[in-house]
Amino acid sequence: MPGSQPAEKKPEEAKKPEDAKKPEAKKPEETKKPEDAKKSDTKKPVDLTELKKKNLPVVIVMGGPGCGKGTQCDKIKGKYGYTHLSTGDLLRADVASGSARGKELSAIMAKGELVSLAIVMDLLKEAMVVALPTSKGFLIDGFPRDMEQAEKLTAELGMPRVVINFECNDKILSDRCMERGKKSGRVDDNPESVKKRIETYHKQTMPVAEYYKKNNKLQVVKAERKVDEIFADVAKIIDKECAAAPAK
Repeated sequence: MPGSQPAEKKPEEAKKPEDAKKPEAKKPEETKKPEDAKKSDTKKPVDLTELKKKNLPVVIVMGGPGCGKGTQCDKIKGKYGYTHLSTGDLLRADVASGSARGKELSAIMAKGELVSLAIVMDLLKEAMVVALPTSKGFLIDGFPRDMEQAEKLTAELGMPRVVINFECNDKILSDRCMERGKKSGRVDDNPESVKKRIETYHKQTMPVAEYYKKNNKLQVVKAERKVDEIFADVAKIIDKECAAAPAK
């Protein structure tokens, strides 16, 4: 427009150094805590080639608390040279070893949580492989306790040669546990705990006995008698079922 003054151009404001786009600082990588790292020895692959090739007898013993299977296991071990494997003992031994897996197991048990079936199976297989050079057979005590464990055991190790179920009425089981508690001081040998353990045995483990019965592997031994009378029947069963390797 005539007579109008050109608009003054405002000088650009100088950018302050702090306004300049700062390069994004790289976030430091999070350091993994030891407990977050995958434990390489939590689940070791166990080579069962030699175990399956040697095909030693595997005997499973079952029975309620106080049935006397611990005493019978000692006699079987002495007569036949079998390796006695208790999953409870294997867990305690691994904890005592101080290994990474043992520390993990210790933490799990301290919380009152159940150890995974995969770890229990690994412990069992590892113990069998270690004992293989000198063992004449395997005596598995306290496992399997339920159907999941039984099916897992069959899937990974096949059917046992025989399963011996020490049958005893509940009153005698209870009386034996109470008497044992007086001598051993075991905290779980008290009336309330014993009753619960017997009930748990019937609920969880008896279906396992039925499973092995259907597969023609179960032998029942009456356990109300004297130790030597019971063992005489046990020996007959093992002599018959484990004398020679079954045909493949």
